[in-house]
Amino acid sequence: METHQWQGLRVLIEPVSTAPVVAIQVWVGVGAADERAGEEGLAHLHEHMLFKGSATRLPGQLALEIESAGGEINAWTSLDQTVYHVVISSRYLELGLDVLADATCRASFPADELAREIEVVLEEIKRSDDHPFRLLSRDCFATLYGSHPYGRPVIGTEASVRSFQRDDLQRFFERWYVLDNIDVVVVGDVDPERVLRAIERSFEGGRRARGPIDRALPALPPRSEPQASYRAAPFRESFLQLAWPIPDLQHEDIPALDLLAVVLGQGESSRLSQRVKRRAAVVNEIYSYAFTPRGEGFFAIGATTAAEQLPAAIRAIELELEQLSDDSAPATELQKARSLLWSDLVYSKETVQGLARKHGFYQSTTGSADFEARYYEALDRVTPSQLREIALRYLRREALTVGVLRPQELDANDPWSTARVIELLGPGKPDGGRSKPTASERRGLELAQLPNGLRVGVLRDTTVPLFAVRAVFLGGSSYETPDLAGANNLAAQLITRGTAARSSEQMARRLDELAGSLDGVSGRHSFGLRGEFLSNNADEALELFGEALNSATFGEPDFSRERELVYEELKNLEDSYGSLVFRIFSAALYAEHPYGREPLGTAESLATLHPEGLRDYVRRQYGSSEMVLLAVGDLEPERLFSWAARTFGGESAGSAAAPEFPAVTRPEGARVAFRQKSSQQAHVALGFPGLRIDDPQRHALEVLTTIISGKGGRLFRELRDKQSLAYSVSAFNIEGVEPGYVAFYGATSPDKLGQLIAGFRHEIVRTIDSLPADDELDRAKRYLIGTHDIGLQRRSSLAATMVFNELYGLGWEHHRSYRDRTDAVSRADVRAIAARLLDPNDFVLAVVGPDPVDNSEIGTI
Repeated sequence: METHQWQGLRVLIEPVSTAPVVAIQVWVGVGAADERAGEEGLAHLHEHMLFKGSATRLPGQLALEIESAGGEINAWTSLDQTVYHVVISSRYLELGLDVLADATCRASFPADELAREIEVVLEEIKRSDDHPFRLLSRDCFATLYGSHPYGRPVIGTEASVRSFQRDDLQRFFERWYVLDNIDVVVVGDVDPERVLRAIERSFEGGRRARGPIDRALPALPPRSEPQASYRAAPFRESFLQLAWPIPDLQHEDIPALDLLAVVLGQGESSRLSQRVKRRAAVVNEIYSYAFTPRGEGFFAIGATTAAEQLPAAIRAIELELEQLSDDSAPATELQKARSLLWSDLVYSKETVQGLARKHGFYQSTTGSADFEARYYEALDRVTPSQLREIALRYLRREALTVGVLRPQELDANDPWSTARVIELLGPGKPDGGRSKPTASERRGLELAQLPNGLRVGVLRDTTVPLFAVRAVFLGGSSYETPDLAGANNLAAQLITRGTAARSSEQMARRLDELAGSLDGVSGRHSFGLRGEFLSNNADEALELFGEALNSATFGEPDFSRERELVYEELKNLEDSYGSLVFRIFSAALYAEHPYGREPLGTAESLATLHPEGLRDYVRRQYGSSEMVLLAVGDLEPERLFSWAARTFGGESAGSAAAPEFPAVTRPEGARVAFRQKSSQQAHVALGFPGLRIDDPQRHALEVLTTIISGKGGRLFRELRDKQSLAYSVSAFNIEGVEPGYVAFYGATSPDKLGQLIAGFRHEIVRTIDSLPADDELDRAKRYLIGTHDIGLQRRSSLAATMVFNELYGLGWEHHRSYRDRTDAVSRADVRAIAARLLDPNDFVLAVVGPDPVDNSEIGTI
């Protein structure tokens, strides 16, 4: 294949002489995701209008000329591209190129044609509403992507399409349809020189871009719980889709995700087809695929089933995912999947239009038509254990979006909701959290202590060739004096930004070469470094890790740049009302205690910091003899032990002296804090001092807040479902080395503020006065155990849990007893911790909203 450029236009030519035909495709780098506010559906309407005449051809003439030459012409619009394509006898190559150039460079947009085409698109929208798969896909896209551009329907809405005028199309055309934003792909029985001459004639006079073409896409925000879409629709079957966010097409995990989709649900011999459809017989059809666009995509499992089988279908799918996460796919199964994907490549070469579409997609999406070769090389390197790791990494419950279409006639008598759909998922692992021990747990922990006191451990797990490593020290923001507030956070940002041997750019380049990650961490009582690396790069990775800890420079220009970013972050904190209310809550609850201070510091304290002082502070506070170091993954213990002795084994005088912490006092009456904002809602946090991490009643408190919170919890049922006081209500607890807190949160209309506060306090009285129901207790414990197990799947998560438990005196393997300690919580334990911590009349109340809190809105209980 040949690649050329002319006047900004990118040209790909592949001569294929199997038949006297040619495929010509024009890929324009604009799709629905590039539309601005008010343009929803404009890229798609624009595609329709390009066939409605040009400066030299009347409406309908473009298609007529192609069809008269025995060819075919059409177009499509996606989220990322708009594509115009012709397949025609190769002797009419020049005609095909001229027609497509006319459409994409010289369209005229007749006003009368626009009015008619809008009606056509409106009918297309109605047709989509009658198609269950399109309805479900639209709902799931909107739910998964939310406000992200991928969440918008490509076709637009009736309102947006009706609003378009000719000027809208003209502006869109001039902005995006420029030679610099177009790829022309020609595949067939042609001579490249002839193609290039024809392109120069046909595209002569095309516009060039006036400046850089900005197509940046925002990142999807992380999620902490599953979400759902639900629709009652006039169909007989129920339609189901489960989707998890995954990276974009160019991410290194995509080949493994594609293989995972084949193993699970492509072909009659796939797991889901054989076990869920054939053996369990709970679905009519089932499939899986990975959607990999220019931006972040998703991994999907879809099915059709009888309405009464929906719960069983979801459970059966979860069981298959559970089995895959527990055991690697056999090598034969992986090879079968690899063969199927390779066969797709072969079949795509059977037609010139298939080849052209493939080349155009890779060029337009990745910027390189050679991407395909690299993709298939990576496909061959995927191992069974990697497939299991990919499933654990991406197919997590908290990341799941589930969409359901259910027959309308059933919903009339038994109405469902998104909450009902979420309830079908269960608390986590389908077996209630009682999964088999992970490979890392089976292998055991090896420990050592260096003569200088440094504690080091390795939990080896060879199932995937990577490892996570953590080094932590006691310290953090709670150890800062007011004039040094923010020092630990800034140091954590800078510790990987340059060392005595490497600049910030060199550090970043080396990390990329090692395909690893390295970041500083700072908490209320800790400071340290974390990394994750491939095992075959272990020696180089560990050296880089040690270099950052031992010789970070905290120097310019990175110091000033990072400090400016923290200044901006401090300003932006005021705009996040949900976070702001807890900042002022903490300040009111903790008063002079360090937990009441902002970990980022203040503008005043940051201004006093300088590179030399920050470097001296870190070296004075954090000596290697005080370090706790742990690696989890595919790393030999002796390798880590010998490296640690060589790198950190000397004497070190640095040590963070624990300050005298003031007592955290319980409020007497209502201790109120208010921040006025011109917001549509009042954000409320009501809470109390909580527990330390080593308190024996910690697990009872976790169970208590889980009973109160969540979609099936008391707050949700009473304050949202029954009283409609708030969209979001929750309760949670934060433990610390010092006392944490337990709090209730909600956001409501300002005129309902008093009702929401009263609702929280009534639930507090209820919790103190009565034992929880058995089903409430069981649900909460299952949820906690399940999410705990899910949360420790990744090596980095397990490493963090273990190293902090050791640092704070709980022991390396404290996490192993979590299930037993949670299971042991009784109804009486829950009531006892409620009586110990909660009080309906003595509390801290923080409010962010438009109006100050009135005493009448607090009242007494």
